[in-house]
Amino acid sequence: MNKPERNLEKLRKIVVKKALEGEKIKEIAHKYMVSRKFVYKWLKRFRENHEGEWWKDRSSRPKTIHKKVDEELKERIRELRIKQGMNVEKIAYLLKREGKALSQTTVTKVIKELGLPLWVNRKKRKRPRYKSFERQKPNELW
Repeated sequence: MNKPERNLEKLRKIVVKKALEGEKIKEIAHKYMVSRKFVYKWLKRFRENHEGEWWKDRSSRPKTIHKKVDEELKERIRELRIKQGMNVEKIAYLLKREGKALSQTTVTKVIKELGLPLWVNRKKRKRPRYKSFERQKPNELW
């Protein structure tokens, strides 16, 4: 059964009102086609802040970013990328050996942030021409 299109803020208010009136959580969840977890979550938010706008979504953005990459490390990544032409995997490995462990994902993000190309175009080395082993007569090569 598909859930009908609905106004979530209005639904949250109704669900909490029903729960406060004493209706069973299981019945509320079934009636409004939401999970019990949904009902408990919004009931908890109402109890924490019943005078404020408890029914609105909260930002999922983190309050602080714990592990920022410092400018010195960014310059090191720039140097390894431009001057030595290293790829992301090699840069992450080298930084780990230097005691500054960063994941490949973080190195990629820093490279994008610095505006550097993600792919390094390297000159292809010339391979020697293959010698033809075709001969006019059998065993002529040996």
